[in-house]
Amino acid sequence: MDPIKYLKRFNAHPVEENYLQDLARLQSLHMQHIPFENLDVIRKVPIYLNLESIYDKVVNQNRGGYCYELNGLFCWLLQQIGFDAKMISATVVKPDGSYAKADTHAAIIVELDAPYLVDAGFGDSTISPIPLEGERHTDNSGTYRIEEAESGVYELSRENDGNEKVLYRFTLDEKKLEDFHEGCIFN
Repeated sequence: MDPIKYLKRFNAHPVEENYLQDLARLQSLHMQHIPFENLDVIRKVPIYLNLESIYDKVVNQNRGGYCYELNGLFCWLLQQIGFDAKMISATVVKPDGSYAKADTHAAIIVELDAPYLVDAGFGDSTISPIPLEGERHTDNSGTYRIEEAESGVYELSRENDGNEKVLYRFTLDEKKLEDFHEGCIFN
């Protein structure tokens, strides 16, 4: 797998330093050029959670993917270019306000001067890293905030038109791509 070819897939260039603005640029470009795609889910095509098959689909076949694929591959890339990145699991809030099956969403935490949530696989979502310290962050899709809801459990919220809604909750426990096998089958 070639990190440079992957960067070219979403019109990015290698970063000189691992700063927040570099991470934000990479996430934004990734979100703009590699779509959230669940065509294989709809067509019942098996999705294999290994980096080689995901790389082939996203980079060589010029396709998108869903959270396990996009965040799994993006996390690998961030690690390859020197970011302190790890995968985490999250539990998504359904439209009715209840929680979906626990830990069936994959996201990324990147440690810089502080920890940041990076998510390139949540569809209509933030295109920038969100700090875990509770400050609001606004981009083209809304205003986001992460708060620690209880000890070690964080909630990502989005405000639109004055209404704030929790999108998902997560912990900082590191996960491996294969830890999402059950969630991938479930979804």
